[in-house]
Amino acid sequence: MNYYPILSRRPLPFNLVKISMATLTIILFTWLPIFTPTTAADTTYKSLNSKALTNTPPASLIIAELHLSRLLLQKIIMNYHLFSVKGSDPMYDQAIQTHIKSFDLLTISFPITLTDESHTATLESLSNNWKSFNQQLASNRKQVRKKGSANIQTTDDMMASAELLRIDLVDITTEVAIANHHRVKGSIAKARELTLIIQQLATDYAGRSSSSFGVSHKAQGIDKPIDVLAKEFSSKLDTLALHKGNNTEIKTLFRKIQTKWRFIEKPLENYTESSIPFLITRYSEHIISSLQKIASLYQ
Repeated sequence: MNYYPILSRRPLPFNLVKISMATLTIILFTWLPIFTPTTAADTTYKSLNSKALTNTPPASLIIAELHLSRLLLQKIIMNYHLFSVKGSDPMYDQAIQTHIKSFDLLTISFPITLTDESHTATLESLSNNWKSFNQQLASNRKQVRKKGSANIQTTDDMMASAELLRIDLVDITTEVAIANHHRVKGSIAKARELTLIIQQLATDYAGRSSSSFGVSHKAQGIDKPIDVLAKEFSSKLDTLALHKGNNTEIKTLFRKIQTKWRFIEKPLENYTESSIPFLITRYSEHIISSLQKIASLYQ
């Protein structure tokens, strides 16, 4: 996982704070409040409240939103897999739609907050790839509702678009860091990295239950099997849990994470022997929620 370099060009406009705060507030209140295996993590971002962000540098806010966008993209894919597995279950269909709306809000805010011309090309790429992904996703959801499974080629194209979106989000994050002489605090970056890894695990595991897994796995350029990724998560989790800056509240959260992780660690390491995607995704949501709280406490 790459951290963000300390280089500088020009600061973000002052109104970025107000715009980003508004964006985050909208997102928080548009996510589904119902606690389900597919929507539980939507409540994890309540830690990103206005009071906590009052004195946060503008670049930190936009980088937090970009990180949130990466998580949302994976959640959309995860719920699409679950939607396919469950034969177009409306609960997962609604979760997909909710995440799409949240992602939309963020993509609308980016051109407003990132007015530097250096971001123009990447933002245009993001917009185009998001449009393509959305269209392909809509086509696949329609196909699943109608025939019970999606077209392989359209699924391949959709996952390829998702990978391009991920690259765009990483590139914009780097651009913002460079242009604003900003480096994400190491402990925060590591906590966010863990959220991305566990979300990727949940998405991949859900995908294994879907007929599109082989296609999607290849299209996203993923070269780490689930068991390898699980061991990586476990190692990095243990390391961060021993961070010298952890206070009592953070240590309590890590204990909760490790308890839940132990419950799903073995099924993930032996992912070829069983299929319990709904349990894995539910526990992953709990873990992501706690990791997001930890990241906010590291501020």
